[in-house]
Amino acid sequence: MKNDLLERQISYEKAYDYSIINRIPILIKINAVGFKKSTRNVEKPFCNKTSLAMNYAMLESSKRIDSAVFSYTYSDKIYIILWYPIPNDKQWLDNKIQKISSRVSSMVTFHFFEYLAKSEEPPDLVLPVTFESIAVGIPNIAEVINSIILAQQTCISKSVYELLKHNGFKKFNGKKLSERIN
Repeated sequence: MKNDLLERQISYEKAYDYSIINRIPILIKINAVGFKKSTRNVEKPFCNKTSLAMNYAMLESSKRIDSAVFSYTYSDKIYIILWYPIPNDKQWLDNKIQKISSRVSSMVTFHFFEYLAKSEEPPDLVLPVTFESIAVGIPNIAEVINSIILAQQTCISKSVYELLKHNGFKKFNGKKLSERIN
């Protein structure tokens, strides 16, 4: 009976044990959960202390991921690209999606708080910040580049919005675009 139970449990795990195919780039997208609520007391529209914690979490996590070739962060998001250009390279965590996602989420959360613990003046967080991640296979390098371009464009538009929201968005309500420019 014990073996039957063990075999059933193993079969449940294997049913969702998906891997990304080898030899294609992997994009890991990491997002802070409840970041807006957690950071409601930090300096707006931009908090350098929070940004430094995100940069540290990105850098330290990327250093610990085999074949991480590029990382990018803005606001509460981190993008990490993995690429194995040599056909017989060993894939990090065998490209298992759940393992990659959980490991990266844990690493980023750990390094974020490691930075805060070392910081002389950490940002005033209302709640603890945790991170979630997803790992996806990207078919080719051109699409990886497109993913990063999209992330940069999103960063710029969100930055402009936050700047307007905190520094006089109300001044522009009801005005035409030409009036806003002047």
